[in-house]
Amino acid sequence: MRAVENAKARFPDLEVREWDLVDHPELGPRYGVMATPAIVINGRLEFSSVPKERAFLERLEVNDPPGYARYAPSRREWVEALKRGDNPFDEATLEQLLQE
Repeated sequence: MRAVENAKARFPDLEVREWDLVDHPELGPRYGVMATPAIVINGRLEFSSVPKERAFLERLEVNDPPGYARYAPSRREWVEALKRGDNPFDEATLEQLLQE
């Protein structure tokens, strides 16, 4: 799949594994795969058909553990502020998030 090859170039640490459910039937129930093709990212079924490349790459960005970890401390502060009814996003933070 061309999208996978492009994703490998964009995410050098991406680990890709391909299984045939005929040879590994235990993987279907584990990941909720009822039919193939299917794409699982970080242990979660993300696509139950072949996605468009853009959708696939966007989903990888969302599931990018280093990217997710980069905002973990800020995210906790944001959630606490939102629980208090405060807006934790100033113009600079919003602009930074929009630029990524």
